Amino acid sequence: MAYRQKISQDTTTSIPGGVPTIGKVISLIKQQINNQQFDFYELETFEVTKVLVDYEDLPKQKDGHPDYSYYGAVAGRFVINKAQSIKPEDSPQLVRPVDPKIKNYPVVGELVVVGNYNGKSYYWNTLNNFNLVNENSVPGISYIGTGESPPMALTKFGKRFERNGSIRQVKAEEGDLILHGRFGNSINLGSNSNSPVIKIRSGQRTDLQGVIREKDKPEVKSLKNIVNRGGPIPEDINKDKNSIYLSTDKKYTIRNSNDKFSPLEASGNSIIVNSDKLIFNGRNGNVNIRASKNLVLEGDEVFVNATKAENIKLGDPRAKFIPTVNSSELVKIIDGIIKAISDGANAFTTETGAGKTIQALLKLLPDTKNILNKNVKVADPNFKLPDLPKIPEIFEIPEVKLPDIPKPDISNIDVDMEKLETLEKIKNL
Repeated sequence: MAYRQKISQDTTTSIPGGVPTIGKVISLIKQQINNQQFDFYELETFEVTKVLVDYEDLPKQKDGHPDYSYYGAVAGRFVINKAQSIKPEDSPQLVRPVDPKIKNYPVVGELVVVGNYNGKSYYWNTLNNFNLVNENSVPGISYIGTGESPPMALTKFGKRFERNGSIRQVKAEEGDLILHGRFGNSINLGSNSNSPVIKIRSGQRTDLQGVIREKDKPEVKSLKNIVNRGGPIPEDINKDKNSIYLSTDKKYTIRNSNDKFSPLEASGNSIIVNSDKLIFNGRNGNVNIRASKNLVLEGDEVFVNATKAENIKLGDPRAKFIPTVNSSELVKIIDGIIKAISDGANAFTTETGAGKTIQALLKLLPDTKNILNKNVKVADPNFKLPDLPKIPEIFEIPEVKLPDIPKPDISNIDVDMEKLETLEKIKNL
């Protein structure tokens, strides 16, 4: 919000008498010039007292419905020039966010920057009072020097938001672009030794918080000391609660809480997803998992379920599939054969012994139809798959090294700063 602030106060109460001299005239002119000097501020800080993200808080339209054009707007007070109005003056006196797409909502007590554009007031950028990602609130600052007492509501940060002093910003490397959330979540567009990496994290690690213990390793003690004093916290794909890494040139070792499993290593171009639970749901379509080499599925139990009969198939999708053996039915048949042979052997000394054995074996034949398990099928090893067509090689695009663009040399540009300051003062007369 634009405003002017005088640099000095005019304390002149009378014009000096006597014979005017050149010295007196020049002195009087200088005095008047100095008395008219001021600092001009195009933007002003604004203390937030309310953030409109609940429908019931929005101003109402004539039909009684909420005016959603003010969704995300804030109410509050200007810190310096408190007499000014929010534009337009006949509006509900709420300040909208300046960007309709990327919105960084403040909490109560934080300071935002406000400016006027096209006759409307907008806010952006929370002032970094304490360099904390969780909150930077200074409740009641706009009431200082007014003799007024701030309302008790300013002692909170909003309706539901609660301060979490343990949240830290992410440890950065040179050139990183990091988007911090307030709750231990972040997106880091960074690098590993100048190779690109994207780290998406939700749930800050907690192993570096708390008391430094004698048994802690030296590097852990050093990191705990930094974090406990408010310093940044490094990301860790095994210790953050949820992580997605898109890496290009670094080796990561991913561990599992199940001691039966060896650690996994990911290097080169890798996408790593690490959490307590992973759910992939093809809500209305296919889920395809393919590997150029090995595909490994590990777990205490592995379930494969096809809700449609005869649709668990093991083998190349183009193959001809044959049923597997139903083990329970096979056991029944084998048991029956063994019993029939045993009974037949005992009765073989009688005239009807051989006949009884044959009769018992014949009774087993109708049951052999159940030996096949048509729900689980495997590729027929006798079926010859057609050869895949050869894919033509794609020519390699030559690497082109772009030339370095030299920085302009401004060392020989002569600028008379004294002249510029004089001209600026004359313009402001």
